[in-house]
Amino acid sequence: MAQCHADNPDPPGLGRQRLRLSLLPRLSKDAHPAFLRRAADAGEIVMDSALLRLPGHEVRLTPDDEALWDRIHPALLGEMCFRPPRVRHFAAEHGIDERKVRRVLKLTQRLGRTDQIAQDQFFAREVTARMVAILRDVAAESSDGWFTAAAFRDRVQDGRKVAVEISDVFDRHGVTLRRGDLRRLTRTGWIFSARA
Repeated sequence: MAQCHADNPDPPGLGRQRLRLSLLPRLSKDAHPAFLRRAADAGEIVMDSALLRLPGHEVRLTPDDEALWDRIHPALLGEMCFRPPRVRHFAAEHGIDERKVRRVLKLTQRLGRTDQIAQDQFFAREVTARMVAILRDVAAESSDGWFTAAAFRDRVQDGRKVAVEISDVFDRHGVTLRRGDLRRLTRTGWIFSARA
């Protein structure tokens, strides 16, 4: 991880799976989370959602970036929290260049404040954590724990395209396991827990 930070100082950390695959001997998928938790409890690493970093390695916002974030954040938590505006809509609403809005939202993602779910669409981390809780409810309502993206879509009252994009992100991060049109929740849903 120290080498990763030295080679790439801007990224917020290293992906859990990437770290697992780079370790020798390679830990099993079941043993790896316990290894990470022990290292975090010992203060050797910091776990930020799906990323890992060494203590002291942090991304920070400038005062101007914080001011823009303070204008954007409420819109990510409002009535449309499961259908947040895209970067271009924030840029138009605030009269700011799209590149600046995109850069600030990418930085907030690195800080664990947001999660990029679709192209130029970011969800507040609190909302992502709520969606994982909704997935738990949907899975619990199923007789065998398997559910469809449509069941999730109906709960968040979103369109099919966005619900599938959200589901695909959860698949990529190992929060859900996909088999055909069905998914089930894994034990790694905690990686999207909201930060204090």
